[in-house]
Amino acid sequence: MKTAIRVIAIYASLSVILGVAALVQLFPFRPSSWAEWVLLFALVIPATLAGELVGELLFRNRVSAAIERRTRGCGLSWLRIGYVLVLALIVCAAIIGISGWF
Repeated sequence: MKTAIRVIAIYASLSVILGVAALVQLFPFRPSSWAEWVLLFALVIPATLAGELVGELLFRNRVSAAIERRTRGCGLSWLRIGYVLVLALIVCAAIIGISGWF
């Protein structure tokens, strides 16, 4: 019983911290009903973990490792900037494409 309460307390604490961070990032948009507030704080941890997983998949692969080896020691690398820009455009296009289905 104590373990369940501890897990719930940790989840609630992380939800509040990440929920506030999400609200700051989404300003001026905010939930307008109590159900939206509950969904925000219930789903913010899985959404954050999904984002971290996608980031790891995008930046921990053979191409990014090769770019890192090639540009190691450079203060400013246009190759790295271009690679991240292309990845950002691909992710944005995927999000727009997926949101078009809904």
